[in-house]
Amino acid sequence: MKAKIINTTDFDGIYTIDYLLENIELTSDWILTELLPSNEIVIPKWNGSEWFEGGSNDYLRSIKEEKAIQIDLDYTAKISLLMNKHVEKYIIDGTEIPLIIIEKRNELRQECNDKIGELGISDFTYRQRIIGL
Repeated sequence: MKAKIINTTDFDGIYTIDYLLENIELTSDWILTELLPSNEIVIPKWNGSEWFEGGSNDYLRSIKEEKAIQIDLDYTAKISLLMNKHVEKYIIDGTEIPLIIIEKRNELRQECNDKIGELGISDFTYRQRIIGL
């Protein structure tokens, strides 16, 4: 595997050795490196010897917030699915929500917060922008 560099600094994909050899007429003038950018890098940039993060802090924060929003929405759906029937029974006839359901809900909430924390987000104010959270 090799990474292609264009404009001396910009990442332009990862290619297998087989592809490069099979398409030598196309790839012979490409600038390539065996050093691949880390999966942690959102906008890979090349400085001649290594990859670094090329995205601005604001851009990277927005990417992380978008991922966090998706995690939140996924877990909100899971929790809603878990709770709907039990809340309905509670409202209609006063049937208590089983403790195991409440515990599972709390586990899902914690999983959600942990996954968001792994993104490096500890400020949850982004949730205020999202209807349904």
